[in-house]
Amino acid sequence: YATEPGIKPVDDAEEVFEALHDMGIKVALDTGFSRDITDIILKRVGWDQSGHIDATAASDEVQKGRPYPFMIQKIMDELGIEDSKSVIKIGDTEVDINEGHNADCLMSIGVTNGVYSREELIPHRPTHLVSNLRELIEIVKQYESALMS
Repeated sequence: YATEPGIKPVDDAEEVFEALHDMGIKVALDTGFSRDITDIILKRVGWDQSGHIDATAASDEVQKGRPYPFMIQKIMDELGIEDSKSVIKIGDTEVDINEGHNADCLMSIGVTNGVYSREELIPHRPTHLVSNLRELIEIVKQYESALMS
């Protein structure tokens, strides 16, 4: 991961992170990677010092990773968020969607620009499906008051 040329930010991620921050919404990442790999990737994409990310959780920092809710709960604790209904989980796999459901998040949104197609994600009951991260902004605006609580 330290030298792989394919390590780069997901399309539109930084734009979306900035838009969320402009709305007063915190941005956090959780991952199935261990903390050491997570830190390498964050540094490679410049998110370790950029201010784009408010918190992160790696799978080796909790008792069980996705689809269990423990990484979301760790981030909530770190950011002082008490109500899971003020959290939106976004991801491109079925374990991401199920993690959001298991953590009782307000929304569990599937993104179809990853490894899974719309048809593959639908059976996991995402609250929304988007084809790119930019589509999240309009969805979030609809729920902005709930997220600010």
